[in-house]
Amino acid sequence: MTTPNRNPIPSVAYSPGDLRYGLGLLTIVYVINFVDRQILAIRLQSIKTDLQLRDGQLGLLSGRLRRAC
Repeated sequence: MTTPNRNPIPSVAYSPGDLRYGLGLLTIVYVINFVDRQILAIRLQSIKTDLQLRDGQLGLLSGRLRRAC
């Protein structure tokens, strides 16, 4: 007597259109993320002067710390 398989793993077949849609969506999210980081990096100096930030505070904002030599 064989026991029935209680948790069968369903096989999912994605169509090429679904795969292209997923890849396109991930690409758009990546591009928006990249552009957002570049805008912040370009505007750092004006943000520093407008908000009167020190270098350490600016480093925390940008994700990298700069040490004074």
